[in-house]
Amino acid sequence: QLVVQLIQSPSFERVTALLRRELKFTEDEETSFPEGSKDKFSQVIVDFEKISTYSDVVNGHTSAFCCLGTTRKDAGSAEAFRKVDYDYNLSFATLCKQVG
Repeated sequence: QLVVQLIQSPSFERVTALLRRELKFTEDEETSFPEGSKDKFSQVIVDFEKISTYSDVVNGHTSAFCCLGTTRKDAGSAEAFRKVDYDYNLSFATLCKQVG
């Protein structure tokens, strides 16, 4: 899981996850974090329909990773699948580019 690797990495001073729902760590993941490293992690529950309104959350970060995706079956339709796998990802990338 990317978030776990970022938290464990000394290369990142802070890790902010923009999520559709709260992220829960397993006990094994929790024990794998170096002491104090979990303090650099925060999560923000966002509405991806309004991702452009979260510039204050993204501002000041030096890297961005997007792991948002679904399956056509879970999405329920080709249109819903495209919204998550393309539109939301493009909107996030556009936001990141705008805030620098």
